[in-house]
Amino acid sequence: MLVLDSRDMMDRDSIITYLTELNYWLGKAGINIDMFVFGGAAMALYYDYNRVTREIDAVLSADIGEEIGKVSDVLGISPNWIYVDEGEGIDLRFIKCKDEGLHLANITVWYPSDKDMLCMKLISGRSRDVDDIIVLMKELRFSGELDLRRFVEGYKDVLDGEEIKETIIQEIIEGI
Repeated sequence: MLVLDSRDMMDRDSIITYLTELNYWLGKAGINIDMFVFGGAAMALYYDYNRVTREIDAVLSADIGEEIGKVSDVLGISPNWIYVDEGEGIDLRFIKCKDEGLHLANITVWYPSDKDMLCMKLISGRSRDVDDIIVLMKELRFSGELDLRRFVEGYKDVLDGEEIKETIIQEIIEGI
């Protein structure tokens, strides 16, 4: 049995395969959950562009560790295919979900709004997020640097003292 490790990447199709298998095990256990997905997995699922990620970053409405383990066992993948955030890494009080989501029989997947996703990506300040940021700027119909800087200024309450690195803004401008 091939076991994937953290170097393996998931695209949209693999993410849906893993969630479909999880849905099966949740159904067998009689569990229904809400799953708030963010990061690369949300980009791959919602925007359906050529995006891959190492894991699904999620906040879950129930403890489903046993079912996650069954998915790993059955599909022969690392148990690290999903990273369950206990709510410490993201302040859900500020997040507005999109109305759209992936709906399976036992799982409802929610995504952050375009603006909230953009805010999270900007706060991370990682060069690897620049392509995602550009996709989000296009979704929001930003025309360039001025729109981006106005957005950052308008999101000061969410940023809660976090500063967006000027270097990341310059990388984004160069990539537009």
